[in-house]
Amino acid sequence: EVLKFSNLGDPKKWEIDLFADAALGKSQDPESYIGDISFIRGPNGLRNVVNWNSGKLDVPTASILNAEAEAITNAHGKIKYIRFILNEMFNIEMPATMFTDSRSLFQTVTSDNSIRNRRISAAIATIRAVKTAENITLRWLKGVANISDSLTRPNANTANLKHLLSTGKTLSSFPIPGIG
Repeated sequence: EVLKFSNLGDPKKWEIDLFADAALGKSQDPESYIGDISFIRGPNGLRNVVNWNSGKLDVPTASILNAEAEAITNAHGKIKYIRFILNEMFNIEMPATMFTDSRSLFQTVTSDNSIRNRRISAAIATIRAVKTAENITLRWLKGVANISDSLTRPNANTANLKHLLSTGKTLSSFPIPGIG
């Protein structure tokens, strides 16, 4: 496989896309896994990968909502780091989008419902706060379109990720809603 870096055009029109995912281990493996992959997207729709990570949570969780919230919270930290670097290089503040395939996380963050679990509640409150304060959008997409799926699940379909890394584009069979 080839990793391709495309001409994204004017840096003032770039945006950050970050895909995050989480998975719980099976009964014989009680670990929780999170992964994320970050891209810079140009106005031409092409993307270049700038960062990725996959690993176990230090403290396993029994709730997939909690693991997904941890993944998005980590994604927020990555966005801050990427923005800092790009601001140093180009003196610009880029908008960012975090993608999750967890419908329950998306619905929880976009509602004003309170959460009883303190661990989840803290992560949800953080995500809610940064969405508006830091020009970060949270979007839901189907699991098959989540580029980071293969960073947390051994049997995930890697075709879309491989295609994106080698061409700068997503497969038309796995579109990312609103941005192709």
